Amino acid sequence: MNAHTKGTCYLLQFERPYRHARHYLGWTVDLAARLDEHLAGTGGRLLEVITAEGIGFSCVRTWPNTTLADERRLKNRHRPKLCPVCNPLGAKGVSRCQT
Repeated sequence: MNAHTKGTCYLLQFERPYRHARHYLGWTVDLAARLDEHLAGTGGRLLEVITAEGIGFSCVRTWPNTTLADERRLKNRHRPKLCPVCNPLGAKGVSRCQT
């Protein structure tokens, strides 16, 4: 992969907060495989921890055709504002997660 590789940014919402965390924002070239990794508790440290705690999650938003730089820009924003569940008025016309 290089800086111009296109993939999908995705936003996960936890069933309940884990300490301060309620969301996880990531990027991948294969969303279905990455979500399977997260479900198995192997896709990222935070997802490993919430899986071990028995906290479920759902994919609530995607941004297709994005790069790692796009992921960084999204992470620099406040995630609840990006979440169509937490902020339904601010998330009109968003792509819902489908795998």
